[in-house]
Amino acid sequence: MKKLLMVLAVLMISLSLTGCKTGGLDTGISGQIDLMLWSGSGTYYEDLGKLDLGVDDFVAQNDAAAYAVAKEFNKTYPNVKINFLGMTNGPTDNGRIWSQELDNYKNEHGVHPTIWATVDLPGDISKGIVADLSRFSDDPLYKSMNPSIMSMMNYYGFQGGLPQYILPWGIYVNKDLFESNNLDVPDIDWTIEEYTDAIGHSSADEYYGSLGAPIRLIETGVTTLNKQLFEYQSGSDFVNLNSTEIRSLIPYLEDWDANSVWGSEPSTAFMDAAGSYGYNFFKDSKILTLAEQPWHMGDCATPSDSENISDVACKSPDWDIYPRPSTDFVDNTVGIVLDPMAIYNSCLLDGDLGCTEEEELQIELNYAFASYWIADTASWQARADAEFRDDVNNETLSALNDSFPVTTGDTFNEQMQIWYSPAKHQRFADSTLMPGFQEVVRIYEAGQFWDVSDKAFPYFFSDSGTRRANLNEWINFYDSEINGGVSLGDANFSDTILGNLAAWNTLSNNRFTISFNEVKTGLKTYYGYSDTDFE
Repeated sequence: MKKLLMVLAVLMISLSLTGCKTGGLDTGISGQIDLMLWSGSGTYYEDLGKLDLGVDDFVAQNDAAAYAVAKEFNKTYPNVKINFLGMTNGPTDNGRIWSQELDNYKNEHGVHPTIWATVDLPGDISKGIVADLSRFSDDPLYKSMNPSIMSMMNYYGFQGGLPQYILPWGIYVNKDLFESNNLDVPDIDWTIEEYTDAIGHSSADEYYGSLGAPIRLIETGVTTLNKQLFEYQSGSDFVNLNSTEIRSLIPYLEDWDANSVWGSEPSTAFMDAAGSYGYNFFKDSKILTLAEQPWHMGDCATPSDSENISDVACKSPDWDIYPRPSTDFVDNTVGIVLDPMAIYNSCLLDGDLGCTEEEELQIELNYAFASYWIADTASWQARADAEFRDDVNNETLSALNDSFPVTTGDTFNEQMQIWYSPAKHQRFADSTLMPGFQEVVRIYEAGQFWDVSDKAFPYFFSDSGTRRANLNEWINFYDSEINGGVSLGDANFSDTILGNLAAWNTLSNNRFTISFNEVKTGLKTYYGYSDTDFE
C-alpha cells in the first residue's frame, strides 16, 4: 500500500488559526506564496496584492493578470504575501533552461517558487519537488475541473499539476478565401477525405491549401498513437505506430503536401512577406487552412478598429476554427495545448521526506491560490476586468489571455461568457459567424479529446546529451536523413515510411518505457510509492 508521507492536520491547523474558513483554509492564515511564470515583463513584484498599481504600470499580460488575481485573493486572505515574477518571452527562448531559472529564483529570493509554470512536469516529479495534489480531491474547485484535462497530469494516481494554460487545437479555415476562388466551403463535421479535398487547391504565389502535411491529424485520428498514450495502462504498449489504422493514413501525407506552402515552390517574395511563418500566411489570406499555431486565435480575431490590425489580425472577414477531421477510427476531435502549473513539495523544507504540520499547511495555501487562479469564477472576472498597456502598439488590452476555462457544466458556461468579454474574443461567441469554433468548444468541454502534452507527458529521452522526443523519427518523418533518404513528393515516399514504422515503433516504445521508469523511480524515492502501485 502506498505510504502517504504527509500529516493530515487540517483539524489541528484550523484550531491554531483565527478567522472564518473558505474552501477548507482559514481566512486568517499568514504565509507567503512565490509565483513564477513566463510571458511576463521580467519585473519582480513583492507582496503584489498589496501594491496600488494602474493600467499603465503593466506592459505584460501575465503581470496584470497576476496583480488582478493577487488583489482578489488578498480580499479573502489578507495576511498572505504573494510575490510574483513573470519572466520575459517563452521558457526556452534564446537557449533559456527553465529549470535553471527556477534555481536562479531560489538563489536570489531565498525560496524555490512555490507555484510555477513548468515545461517538464514529469522531470520535476522525478526530482521530488512537486506536491501531490490528489490530497485535495474532495475540494470543490478540484472537483469542478474537467477530469479529461486533469488526467493529462496524473501519474499512477499522483496529481502532479493543474492546467495553467490550455487551448483546444483545431484548424483555422479561411471561408472567404474558399469562396473567392469558387471553392466549396467544407462542413464543420468534415471527414479526413473531405479535409483532403478541401486543401487540394492552390495557385502559385497567390494562395495554397495548407502550410504543410500536418501529421498531428494522424496522431489524434487513430486509436493507436496519442489516444493510446492518453489512455495508457501499465503493462501495455505505449503506441503502435505500425497499426493498420496508421498505415492506412500514411498516404494522406503526400496528398496534403501537394498543394501546401512547404510542398510547393513559392517565390522568395511570397515567403519573405510572411517571414516564412505559418500564422502570417493565414492572417494574410495566403492559405485556405492552418492546422498549426492555435495560440494565435485571439490575434486573428483582433477587432478591425485596433491600431495593430495590420500586424496581428486576420484580414479575411469570414474565417472560423474547425475541429480536426474524423476518420474511420475516431470522431471529430481537437488537439490540446497544455502548460501545467506545479506546486512545490514543501515537505522537503526541513530535509525530511515526511510532512510536518507547517509544511502541509504551506502546500494547502499554495493549492488554494493556484486553484483559485485557474478555476474560480471570481478570478476569471478579475482578469477580464483588469487591463495592461501594450507599449508596442500603444493599446490598452484585457489581462485575460486566450486560455480556456478548465471547469465543466454551468461553471464552464459562466466562465466562457467571461472569456468572450474581451474585444478580441467577442467574435468567437457568434455561432452564426463561427459555428466551427462553437463545435470546438463543445468537443473540448465534453472531454472528447485524446491528446498528450509534451510538458506533462513523459515524452522525452536523452540522446548523447540532447533532449529528443520519444517519437523522434515519427515526428521528423519528412527528414531524409532519418527516414531512409526520401522526401515528400518522391515516388516511393509512402512505401519508405511504411517500411520504417515497425522499427520506429520499437524505438519509441523502448524510450517511453525508460521515461516512465524515471517517473516511477521519483515516485518511489520521494513519495512512498512501491512497485505494486504501478501494477
